[in-house]
Amino acid sequence: MKYYVLKNGDYYLGEINKKENKLINFTIDTEYKKLYFDFEEAEEDRKLIYIETGLNLEVKLLKEVKENE
Repeated sequence: MKYYVLKNGDYYLGEINKKENKLINFTIDTEYKKLYFDFEEAEEDRKLIYIETGLNLEVKLLKEVKENE
C-alpha cells in the first residue's frame, strides 16, 4: 500500500475542507500530514488548491508498505 502527501518544501497539507469541488479552507503544517491512499485524489486536491490559491504543492510518496499475503 502506498501513502501520498501534498508537500511544498518542509510544509505539508494538514487538512482540507471542500464542498462540491469548491475549496472552503485548508491548513499547512510542518508535522501533521493529510495522508492519501489514492494518487488521483491527492492530485485532484493539489489542482484545486493551485487553481484557487496559486499555492503549488507536489504529490509525494510518503512511504510504501508491503502487505502480508
